[in-house]
Amino acid sequence: RIVAVSDTHGFNQKLPEGDIFIHCGDFCNSGSTDNVIDFCNYLSTLKFKHKIVIGGNHELSLDIQYSTSPEDLSLLNNAKN
Repeated sequence: RIVAVSDTHGFNQKLPEGDIFIHCGDFCNSGSTDNVIDFCNYLSTLKFKHKIVIGGNHELSLDIQYSTSPEDLSLLNNAKN
């Protein structure tokens, strides 16, 4: 079973069970590094065998053009899988 969502904007919803989870973008409100790390931590609690996440236009900190510091990139790289 595939569970696909998008545009949750920080709202961690109760999800049905499945094998594959796909988030099709806009899991953040502001797109800050903290928002992305919070989402990664939430993602690590989900019991799906496979997880696919696509950055949307609200996940600006995932775009190297918008990332403000090497520390931000380091935090994102060290977030839970």
